[in-house]
Amino acid sequence: MITIRDAVAEDHVDAAELILLSAPYFRVLFGDRVKNVLQNLFCDQSNLFSFIHVCFAEVDGARAGMILSYDKQAKKRENSRTGYMLFKKIGMRMFRKIFILLKFNRTAGSLSNGDYYISNIATYPHFRGLGVGHRLVTEVEKEALLSGSEKIVLDVEKENVTAIAFYERMGFWVLEEFSIPLSEKLILHFQRMIKKI
Repeated sequence: MITIRDAVAEDHVDAAELILLSAPYFRVLFGDRVKNVLQNLFCDQSNLFSFIHVCFAEVDGARAGMILSYDKQAKKRENSRTGYMLFKKIGMRMFRKIFILLKFNRTAGSLSNGDYYISNIATYPHFRGLGVGHRLVTEVEKEALLSGSEKIVLDVEKENVTAIAFYERMGFWVLEEFSIPLSEKLILHFQRMIKKI
């Protein structure tokens, strides 16, 4: 049986693992200490990686997956603090990637009025195929409606065809594509997907 619950700070270890499953390029962006950094941010209530923005799915009492989402007001309120906290925890490595991070912030995760954003969603491999992702997205749809949002948006790597097919089955469609170079050798290609609610 799948149950959905709000995250608590004690979920920090699983949250960091699942965020990195959903966004493996975070290791390139933020370095080897990213898991520890994500755990710390998750426990703080005033940033975009906080537990207050996360729901967990459990299968028979075991953590199976999570979804991190928020509306435009939360993004506006917490965006600068999130950047400050990342810089404080990561230090000079972050400063060297400042232009990449600024471009990321202007493209992936950019929100318009009425948008509700799915930042990260992941299911542990041994729980895939059970409907965990479907339940998590359905929960976010309810939250988005309660917040007064008009649509849900997300950014997915173009190469992640399994995720794209899943989102399409959930009623999302591709709005646009964009690319972000992380280095000379690594360029990420994304699709912005949207669902009206």
